[in-house]
This record gives sequence, structure tokens and C-alpha cells, in this order.
Amino acid sequence: MKSNSLILLIFTGILTTVLTACKTNNKIGFDDNDPLTVEINDSIKVIASTYLLDSLPSSNTGTIMLGANEDPAFGKLKLSSYFRIKAPAQSDLPKDAVFDSLRLVLKYSKYSYGDTTKLQQLVVHRLKELIKLHKVNNDVEPEEKPLFVTNEDALFTTSTVKYDATPIGTHSYKPSPGSKDSVSIKLDDKWGNELFKMLVEKDKRLSSADDFLNYFNGMHIESINSSAVIGFNADNLKMLVHYHYRNNNGFPETGKSEFVMHDKQYQFNHIEADRQATSLKGLNQKNQEVDALTTGQQLFLQGGSGIVTKILLPGLTQFMHEPGIVVNKVELIIQTKPSTYALYKVPASLILFIANDRNTPKFTIPDAYETTTQQAAFRPGNDNGALASFTFNLSEYADKIKKGEYKNTSLLLSLPIDDLIKTVDRAHITNDKSTLSVSTRITYTKY
Repeated sequence: MKSNSLILLIFTGILTTVLTACKTNNKIGFDDNDPLTVEINDSIKVIASTYLLDSLPSSNTGTIMLGANEDPAFGKLKLSSYFRIKAPAQSDLPKDAVFDSLRLVLKYSKYSYGDTTKLQQLVVHRLKELIKLHKVNNDVEPEEKPLFVTNEDALFTTSTVKYDATPIGTHSYKPSPGSKDSVSIKLDDKWGNELFKMLVEKDKRLSSADDFLNYFNGMHIESINSSAVIGFNADNLKMLVHYHYRNNNGFPETGKSEFVMHDKQYQFNHIEADRQATSLKGLNQKNQEVDALTTGQQLFLQGGSGIVTKILLPGLTQFMHEPGIVVNKVELIIQTKPSTYALYKVPASLILFIANDRNTPKFTIPDAYETTTQQAAFRPGNDNGALASFTFNLSEYADKIKKGEYKNTSLLLSLPIDDLIKTVDRAHITNDKSTLSVSTRITYTKY
């Protein structure tokens, strides 16, 4: 038995050397009478459609996203944000302190989407009720819970909370998302004086987080007349009560009391999408899928709004069971015109979810025989007509399909999970032809 194993091992080593070193016109082997041929199949049928995921979780992301944008391919987006405020620890204010102003200060997160050169107006409202988390497990069945919903309690892009129609503050500004600056919004003086008096008198409503929340439920903030979505850092949000006084030497001084965000899991971004003027006008939560024929073979991905591309490979299982072949590599190739990213930042990479029969993302395609999520890097095209592309290695996925795994599943092409949930970045996949921009390439050995 040991002798036979040794002979088999030596033969395998010789064959491997031949396969890698003796390729001629796609034929490899020991002689012309018994060749092995390496061939490529790129004709496996691909069925693709644009798919709208259920509402995405948007709480506890650490980013406040405000603004609006109109994209001829994707339609209109509008983003606003909700959050709670926490009172400062009580301390003595100077006896002669005089109220100056109340301001909400937002620090840029350096994220932006769209045209940031135009003036925007921020509007702040006072909430009429408390922000309450939703019990995810009570809302959905296990089969409908996506891979990226990891918290038991969450708020979603469709969540809303009632607020007063009358603003407590407005501010016009031109965004500088790449800077280290902050945006300061002056809030209502009447309310500012009330808060200042509470600080001076050490009002019991400031004594605990719950007492203050019962007095002040929180804020809603939105941007109007906007052409871009701007990100702000939730950790650095502050509401400041400014005052002035005279020090012990009689010189004027200024001071401030600082209110901060109360618990990031109660901060969430609300997203509204209007696709009526686009080829995606039929896409909504009642009709979550639009086939590629309807969109002229164009495909769409977008974070925040939850747009992904659904991909079916109905011929892959049959091909993997073809007799007389050994599959070496299976690739999924997405090609697109580079010019579709003239205004919007191109995604650095894309991922693939494996979705169950309810189109719920349950797994991600990993790097080949690894556990980390595979990310297909963007490869730019050129001005000579070469298309930009993303390429996935599906060899392990195909091998598992051959073994009977992943029955009744599909692939969902998506932005990476962080970008899907924390941004509204997009990918518009088109080649300006009436052909699909998604294909497979299977390299196999025929014997």
C-alpha cells in the first residue's frame, strides 16, 4: 500500500509540473494522442435585476447624515437625523453670569455625496416624543433577519419620531466637508434663557438623564435647498449654553455649559427616496425587484437606500457536474463605463452576499477558502474604450454548489457592509449597450 501511495504521489507531482509548464495551444499532456485541454467557458447564463433590500439599520453608526441630492439615474434622496441630548454634570456658575446664546455645534466627519459647492440651510426641530428602539427579533422572523443586523434593538432608515413644526434654529452655510471646521447653529434665545436659568438654579430636571429626557425629548435636524449629503461626527455633537461674567479682578470673561449626545444607539438617520423620474420608478417595498430588461440592462447599487443587484447563475450547477472536466477557477466579472462616475466617487470595492429564498442576505462570499469577506477591487478603464471592472473569485462558492449547498439562493452584489449602512454611495453599472454588464468566466481542464 505504501508503494502504491508513493507511485501516486510521484505521478501527481509530474502531472502538476506538466500542467503548469507544458501548455501549447491550450493542450497539455504527455503526448498528442492523449492530451488534456485547458478551456474557458464564458457562456453560462446570467440573470440580473435591481433589488431593494428591506429598511436598513441606521442607529449607532456614529455619523449624522444631512442633506439631499438629485441623481438622474437614481432619483432624489433626502436625509435627516434624530438624536437625544444629555445634560451636563451640575456645577456652580458665576453669580453674575449673563446668558449670551444657545448653539448646536456639528463637526464634519469628512463624508460627502453630491455637489457641495451650493449653499444649504439646516433646520432644527424639537421632538414631541421620546426616541424608542425597536426589538428586531419581534419585528422579523429569523429567516428575514439580514447578516448585517447584529443588534437586538435598533432604529432604521424608515423610522420616524414626531417633532414640532416650528423650528428652534436655522442656519445657512456652504459645506466644507474636508475641513476640520464645525458648523454652529444658533438656537432659540427663549429656550436658551430657560436652560440657562435651569443651570443657575440647579433645576432637578438636570439631575439625571431620564429627568432631562422627560423635559427635552431630543432633536430632529434636516437640510433644505440642498444638493449634497454631508456627514457629521455624532461623538463630537455639542449643544452649548454661552454666557459672560466678570472675574475676581473685574475683567470680562466668557464661559459655556456643554450638553452632549445621549447614547449613540438612539441617534439614527432617516432616508427618503423618490425614484419616479428614473427607470427605477417601479422599485419600492411592495415591488422590491426590477429586472434588467426594464432598466435597459443597467444595474444599480446604493448605500442607505438599500439598492443592490440580484444575480442568478442557473447554469452553474449543471456545468459543475459536467463529466470529463475539472474546474480550475470560476470568476464573476462586472464591467461598467468609467464615465458613470464623473460626479460621484467610485466605490473602491464591492462584495457579494449569499441570499436565501426570501432574498435576505445571510452570508458573504469569502476570499478563496478563507473566512474574510471577499472584496472585488475597482479596476479603472481608459479613454480608449476599455471598461472599468470588478472581478470576484467564485471557485469555492461553485464547489459548494456542486456538493449540494446553497440551494434556492441568489447572489446580491452590494457595497461593503459599512458603506451600505453608513453612506449613500452608489455604483451605476452600464456599458451603454443593450447587453448585460455581468458575465462569468470558467477556466477548466478537459480530459
